[in-house]
Amino acid sequence: MNNRTTVEDFGINQLEKVVLRSNEISVEILNLGATVYSIKTPALDGSVDDIVLAYPNWVDYINNKDYFGCVAGRYANRIAKASFNLNGKTYNVSANEGENCLHGGFEGLHKRFYEISELSDDSVTLSCFSHDGEDGFPGNVNIEIKYSLNDNSLEIEYSANSDNDTILNLTNHSYFNLAGHGNGSVLDHEIQIFADKYLPVDEDLIPMDFEPISKSPVDFKIRREMAYALRAPHEQISRCGGVDHNFVLANRGLENCAAKVFHMYSGRTMEVFTTEPGLQFYTANHIDDMTGKGGAYYGKYPAFCLETQHYPDSPNRPDFPSCTLKAGDIYSSKTIYKFGTE
Repeated sequence: MNNRTTVEDFGINQLEKVVLRSNEISVEILNLGATVYSIKTPALDGSVDDIVLAYPNWVDYINNKDYFGCVAGRYANRIAKASFNLNGKTYNVSANEGENCLHGGFEGLHKRFYEISELSDDSVTLSCFSHDGEDGFPGNVNIEIKYSLNDNSLEIEYSANSDNDTILNLTNHSYFNLAGHGNGSVLDHEIQIFADKYLPVDEDLIPMDFEPISKSPVDFKIRREMAYALRAPHEQISRCGGVDHNFVLANRGLENCAAKVFHMYSGRTMEVFTTEPGLQFYTANHIDDMTGKGGAYYGKYPAFCLETQHYPDSPNRPDFPSCTLKAGDIYSSKTIYKFGTE
């Protein structure tokens, strides 16, 4: 089998890349951050493009400040004031975004080298160990991520266990552009999100109370161009610099579509299915005027993220679904990104 190669030797750790293939799709995975580096899919006319953003140099993945393609955790999204209470004890975690903790903190899972434990032509399993106290989080946690290609779908299975009660919320942070990475903004992409409510955010991007999407600038219950929100003169859009909001999925589960994205000019589509209760729709608001892989230019709103997850700040919100992982229990989550054309 020749789908595993070392692409960089950093001395202590080797950066490895795995190539998965199935039907007309190929996916490249890095062992650093369990990162999706490339997804190549055909357009309606048969041409093939890489539809995810990536850095131009391997060394950029050591810090991965934009979280390109990685698994974010231990807690994806934000924890207010970088603290939470669990079993009567207050835990202080890394405050890496002002006063808040974002995507696990300074030494989150996006910086970890994973072990490639299983590998075939169309799937790879990566594992890592996060020790008790890492970034302030309790419990020694074993984490396993499995990427599989099934026909035209990329399936991501997350599993973990801990020796102590902890919190856990894992997601993939790929940046998609169905026109092909570097081929302009996603303003002309159309999206439909199957949700009735969303979580508006305060000045620190911490969620407030649920609101109907019908009264918001992010009303994507019907199919609309992403530009509908991005051009809206609304406080929520100006506060985030675009869309960066969590949607409360109407019907979670792999049999129900959480969101669907369309790109008229290429004919590409992408559907999302998940066992998670929330979907963070993010329009790459902090990416602008940079060079990506292969010399591609990433301008304003060059991509979108659809991050399946528990709601932001859930550890501090008893009204949200619990993100507590009890000692000895198994954390289990699955998300499917299905690609096609129409």
